[in-house]
Amino acid sequence: MLGNSTMTAPVAVLMTQGSEHSCSMLDEFGVAWSTALTPSTKVVIVSADRAAEAAARTVLPVLAVPMESSVDALRGSSELPAATLAIGKPGAINAALLAVAILANGDAGLRSKLHDFRARQTAAVLAVEI
Repeated sequence: MLGNSTMTAPVAVLMTQGSEHSCSMLDEFGVAWSTALTPSTKVVIVSADRAAEAAARTVLPVLAVPMESSVDALRGSSELPAATLAIGKPGAINAALLAVAILANGDAGLRSKLHDFRARQTAAVLAVEI
């Protein structure tokens, strides 16, 4: 894993569970991540139970992932200035992909990697016979 490049990581992953899903996707794109907010943080991925704290501490994009399927988990993040993603592993992966997309706006190399990833995903979906 790339993680823990604490002072230079553009993504902070502040999850109480499920962080391995976000972190492995960030690693796939070569995006460094840390487990704390730092001066270089540009995007924050949090589990829904930490969304209020993260949103109160920063004006950065906060991507909240409910890690359990419950109304309380969704309610906790949906009332905040944070984007709430799908529940569990898919949400954690999508949070990482959204963080990559945000960062790709200012990074042509990362944008190219994201474009290639999406093309492979699209081809895989279209190859499935229904």
